[in-house]
Amino acid sequence: NPDDLKIITGINLMTEQQLHGLGVFTYAQISHWDDDAIISAAKKLGISPGKIYQDDWVGQARQLSSEERV
Repeated sequence: NPDDLKIITGINLMTEQQLHGLGVFTYAQISHWDDDAIISAAKKLGISPGKIYQDDWVGQARQLSSEERV
């Protein structure tokens, strides 16, 4: 089941659809991104990696992923 990625600050409906197109459907996937994955995703999404860092997608995804397991 895909997670609602729009809960992450900085991800809107269009970005969520683009992420789905890249095979990203869950908070857990984003929570494991390293610098290379962030840069690659940003390139494919047509945004600056700085935006992903600034909005802390990885940190938010880690938090959301851990809340799901509780």
